[in-house]
Amino acid sequence: YSTTWVKDGSYWQITELAGAAPKLRATVTFSDVKDLKEILLFGRYDGSTTHHNLVMVYNNTTAVYDTVGVLISEAFDSFHIFPILDDTNYISTSKEVLVRIEQLEDGVAGHNLYLDYLSIQGTS
Repeated sequence: YSTTWVKDGSYWQITELAGAAPKLRATVTFSDVKDLKEILLFGRYDGSTTHHNLVMVYNNTTAVYDTVGVLISEAFDSFHIFPILDDTNYISTSKEVLVRIEQLEDGVAGHNLYLDYLSIQGTS
């Protein structure tokens, strides 16, 4: 997953574990963030159609993750764009943004999240 900032077909494969939720969780820290307008993701979740993977951003004011979108099972890679209307609470005092993908339902071994590209975009 060392090239997740480039859409190059090199996947960060996150394997779901069997058992009580959450059994799929990935957190990425973005540094030196000036502003945040959207989260861009290219990839797919290959698992059950009844599983929902939340795309979340850490809220520094409430100290919890806010859901900005959902990924469901797909047969093919696709782009997902999750707009951020107000970034006030999401950029820490150290200019970091935490993005997390976490599954709601209990895990099933053999299901995978494939991330080829994950980035945040701002206006500056």
